[in-house]
Amino acid sequence: MQPDGTLICYHGVKYNPEQLVVGQKVFAGQKIGELSNKNGELIVLIYHDSLFTQKLSFIIPQFVVNNNGDTEILNVVSPYTVFHPQAIRGLEMTKHEKRKYLK
Repeated sequence: MQPDGTLICYHGVKYNPEQLVVGQKVFAGQKIGELSNKNGELIVLIYHDSLFTQKLSFIIPQFVVNNNGDTEILNVVSPYTVFHPQAIRGLEMTKHEKRKYLK
C-alpha cells in the first residue's frame, strides 16, 4: 500500500526476488519482473483506500501512450509500445532520486 492509499496488483508477472523485495520503492521504467505467459498479457489492477469508505475502490488508470505524453485508457485488443518520458518518470521522485535514477 502506497502512502496515498493506492494499491497496485500485477497479474501475469514473474518476479525475480533479487530484483524486487516487499516494501522496496519502485520507479517508472524500473524492471520488476518478466511476463510469465507467452501471449504477452499483463493485467494491472489499481485500488484506492479512502478514509470515507470501508472498502478499496477500483481505479481505471490512464497510461502514457506516446512520446508526446498523451494518455488514454488502454484497449485490450490494441497493441501498445511502452514509453517512459523523463518528465513523467520523475514526477514522484525526490531531487536525490532524480539525480540517481534519471541520468
